Amino acid sequence: MGPGLQEDGGPPFEMPILDGVFISKAYRKQGWGTAMIDDLVNVHFPGQDVGFSQPISVSLESVLKKFLTANQQHRSKLWAVENCGEEGDRLNLWLSLAIKR
Repeated sequence: MGPGLQEDGGPPFEMPILDGVFISKAYRKQGWGTAMIDDLVNVHFPGQDVGFSQPISVSLESVLKKFLTANQQHRSKLWAVENCGEEGDRLNLWLSLAIKR
């Protein structure tokens, strides 16, 4: 399977998409979620748009809000996505979180 291709042979993803995150209870509230997002955008996909598949859990939304508040340079690069993340299937996370306030 080539990079960005779906297993079922569907259209390629428009961006790297994180589908789910699980942090064991013993390790929550220690900064691991924020560190993971930082690593994702700065090490694995620097300068690229990165999607988070919807629905996004309340706890991950909280971590994303904290991350984007502290890292303004990434506000235009993180997206809530459906399907492949094409135009019309994505919403800027920073704007989405601001609307929910």
